[in-house]
Amino acid sequence: MTVAPNERVRRALVIGAGLAGLCAARVLADHVDEVLIVERDHLPVHPQPRNGTPQARHLHNLLLRGQHDFEVLFPGFGAELEAGGAVPTDLAHDMRFHSIWGWFPRYPSDLRSRLCSRLLVEHVIRERVRALPRVRWLEQQRVVELLGDARRVCGVRCERAGAAASERIDVEADLVVEASGRSTRLPRWLETLFGAPPLVTEVDPHMGYASRIYRMPHARPDWHLLLLRNPLPSTRSGGILPLEGGRWVATLVGFAGDHPPTSEAGFAAFARSLAVPDVANALDQAEPLSEPMGYRQTTNLWRHYEQLPRWPVGLAALGDAVCSLNPMYGQGMSVVAMEAVLLRKLLERHGATAVLGEELRRALAALLRTPWVMATSEDYRYAGTTGPKRSSALKLRHWMTDVIAHAAMLDTKVHYGWTRVVNLLDPPTALLRPTLLARTAVAHLRRARRRLRSPDR
Repeated sequence: MTVAPNERVRRALVIGAGLAGLCAARVLADHVDEVLIVERDHLPVHPQPRNGTPQARHLHNLLLRGQHDFEVLFPGFGAELEAGGAVPTDLAHDMRFHSIWGWFPRYPSDLRSRLCSRLLVEHVIRERVRALPRVRWLEQQRVVELLGDARRVCGVRCERAGAAASERIDVEADLVVEASGRSTRLPRWLETLFGAPPLVTEVDPHMGYASRIYRMPHARPDWHLLLLRNPLPSTRSGGILPLEGGRWVATLVGFAGDHPPTSEAGFAAFARSLAVPDVANALDQAEPLSEPMGYRQTTNLWRHYEQLPRWPVGLAALGDAVCSLNPMYGQGMSVVAMEAVLLRKLLERHGATAVLGEELRRALAALLRTPWVMATSEDYRYAGTTGPKRSSALKLRHWMTDVIAHAAMLDTKVHYGWTRVVNLLDPPTALLRPTLLARTAVAHLRRARRRLRSPDR
């Protein structure tokens, strides 16, 4: 296949039918003649687990930025979630959050969320992509290598999942989009093409978590979402999020190798060890519907494709195949939505050409910096976290975050701004606006006066 770099892409091939692959297919379908999605699993027709997304069984909170961007990509997305059983929630009023600094306030707001399983989110988006006339599916096929050379990629070689190598097939495409997730083989393929893999930055909090599904109790608490983080230096956290069908998912988290057990007794004991008893008390009133399930793939990984001196024409990458973040902070699905919106902007600006991947790899580096810094900075609060050396800039970020968080515990407007930043609606610099800085200073004066008046001090 000989296509000039600036020639229009007619067939795009997407590797992976997770959220990143589905969103890439949705955006590309507006600009190319055909999109082929290659997926190693047999895809379900209902919201149910599959081998390719083991993390989907655990607690997932789709941040407000992700809900906004998915709505842009799939108009009516939020309404479809609610029709599927998602729970409408005011994140300031209906969430009870004990942070490492203490309890955050609760008050009515316009921070409207919809809480549900990751499985429902993927199902709604997958069904919307299924309905696109330009999208075709090649299921139960595993991509084993790229076709082409260091100058241009012109397709992929597939083999049927679990079959012999003799059953391999070649599929040509003008553009190959790698979106298969954290377990991507792209660094290995690029090493084959260029003789060296991309630089990878890893920040590993050595975190593990365990989740269990429950039936909600008849007497519902006054919250929808409950999140607990023990004060430092404790490494333990936990939370409960509502799922469709009157269920809860409870997830317990431990950093620095302090992983929650997956036995029934160990899971309950870990919940009891949290700084406040709210999670354990709530679970005592609920009916277990599953055994505890563990998960350990929580390392922050950034594969720096943007730093490679060369990039093949006809190749692009996005999603966890580029950068995967510790799921503790709920950024993953929202970052995928942001990347898809970015991809759409590039397509609208430059068209679907074979050099789209070159433009995308550089643009993604700028987009990923904020969520990367937010996630890894929090991970570095734990002494057991390994990665690049802690810097003076990191210490400054921790100090500023502590200052603003303490103010947010006393001032709802500071907390509102904080929540918008955590949900990726605003950049962290929004917390440095003069009005919020003034309110932060006043809140700290109030806090200092309370300390002076406290007889325990």
